[in-house]
Amino acid sequence: MGLRSAEKSLTYKLEYEKVFEEAKNALSDCGFIIKKTDEPSGIIKAFAEVSIWSYGDVITISVSKSAEGTHVKAHSTAKAAIFDWGKSGRNVTDFFAILDERLANSNKRVKSSASYFE
Repeated sequence: MGLRSAEKSLTYKLEYEKVFEEAKNALSDCGFIIKKTDEPSGIIKAFAEVSIWSYGDVITISVSKSAEGTHVKAHSTAKAAIFDWGKSGRNVTDFFAILDERLANSNKRVKSSASYFE
């Protein structure tokens, strides 16, 4: 059970442009509606509409170049809830599962980290 947000980071040994494009595709595959993309800054903002599981969610993806490859951070937050019953964590987990699948042919993860917090 999550309070209302979750975050996870992974680093891939892949080109920034490929990872950024596939991150957008992975969000769409997860059912998120992309609100804003800014490739130079590496930010993708998306949302999920109200469902039986939540009052809507916001997910922000940050893609950046690092010495080890391309770093991706996903942060999901429930729009209007004290508890999200793990929905933010599932959003982040589902996003990375689909991103990994989309990058499968050249997927070389370097490191990962995750946190779940209010």
